[in-house]
Amino acid sequence: MRGASAFMVSLFALSAFAGEVAAGKFEALQERPRLFVLTDLANEPDDEESLVRLLAYANEFDIEGIAATTSCHLRQNPREDILRRTIAAYGEAWTNLNVHAQGYPTMERLSAVAASGQPRFGVEGVGEPSPGSRLLAKSIKSGDPRPLWVSIWGGANTLLQALRDCRAEMKDDELSAVLAKLRVYSISDQDDAGPAARREFPSVMWIVDPSYPFDHRDYWKATWVGISGDVRGEGRKLNLPFVELVDNEWLKTHVMDMGPLGRCYPQHLYCMEGDTPSFLGLIANGLGWAESPAYGGWGGRYEWRTPEGESHPVWTTPEVKDELKGMRSPGYSITRWREGYQLDFAGRMKWSVASKYEDANHNPVAVLNGDRTKCVVRIAAKRGDKVALSAEGSSDPDGDSIACEWSVYREAGTLAGGDLRADGARAVLDLSAIPEGSSGSLHVILRVRDTGTPTLFAYRRAIIEVRYL
Repeated sequence: MRGASAFMVSLFALSAFAGEVAAGKFEALQERPRLFVLTDLANEPDDEESLVRLLAYANEFDIEGIAATTSCHLRQNPREDILRRTIAAYGEAWTNLNVHAQGYPTMERLSAVAASGQPRFGVEGVGEPSPGSRLLAKSIKSGDPRPLWVSIWGGANTLLQALRDCRAEMKDDELSAVLAKLRVYSISDQDDAGPAARREFPSVMWIVDPSYPFDHRDYWKATWVGISGDVRGEGRKLNLPFVELVDNEWLKTHVMDMGPLGRCYPQHLYCMEGDTPSFLGLIANGLGWAESPAYGGWGGRYEWRTPEGESHPVWTTPEVKDELKGMRSPGYSITRWREGYQLDFAGRMKWSVASKYEDANHNPVAVLNGDRTKCVVRIAAKRGDKVALSAEGSSDPDGDSIACEWSVYREAGTLAGGDLRADGARAVLDLSAIPEGSSGSLHVILRVRDTGTPTLFAYRRAIIEVRYL
């Protein structure tokens, strides 16, 4: 099928995909992810900032634990007191948050899974279990079939303690089964326990840009710096998009001044929320990041390869990095989404102080080729096809007008070529220019924008799989 006769190829593929969804094949993608957080609160303000954002999105996860930990920047005395203080502030905002979205856990539920991890730094601090490591080991051993995401904002020795305890208590086949469900996203290496855990438990899936574990010398090479790393010094001269949205001035107006939860959000010293990427991609916004770190999204884009110094592959910064303004850098796979994730956060913080639904804005609903879920839409095609894409049926719960924006996320795909032509809610991806004999994928991103305050977005991703026949 070629040329104009192939114009509707995507609609046939969509019918098959919709049947799979109806049969429950992709049901797990609609479930909330399980999440366990390890945070070195008080090493600098950014952990406290990330904790506020996490709690503003607490309905998006099943939070099974939050443990205060050490790191190379905080080598003893984990600050569980800050953790509990922030959870208490969340409790004051809880009633308002539940006006705007379902599923926010109670303050009591979160308090019950707050703990301290290993009291001493690094591998030397591993040996005796801590309340945090016991809680984490319990989650690892759980019979829940969903993956468990461990979000590491500081040192990893509480995870290493939990893994060693699981190994001591479980049979080999039982251990293999639970480790297969473990997903670790580490903000670089902030102690020597992270590299040790990767060596001892190579089957665990890690997302990490490995770094020297005793200071910050390698941070600049990491993907996570894209959250706001251009806010200071030489970075600001690059004039990357929406840098004002990560300034303290903007954050004061839209976050810090927003009620009890906002008051727990300090001004940043170096950059805003360096730890937030470790959970940001798990938010169900339609980009499907949790399906594969290779897709790219709010959590960044990663590649499965063996970095220098590692014994086996991990998900790490790709060799071909994302491009912005003619430049390529590790963090740009996060920076490119900044307008969306910052305005979305402002919207959530408004929820925390708005006791009436109509007093805040809410995200539009993006529909892609008739599919109203937030799953990735997969379409099979051949060179020469014209793939039809439609956002018809997209809407806004507040009655705001919406605009549809289409783009090809080149770095996430594996093919050159593909000409995208868009007109409002409709778009066509022309595959005539795909090189002869090529197979691979193209990622098309739909972004639906509303006219509320703040402006909010919804996304959908279509992956067009081009096969050479």
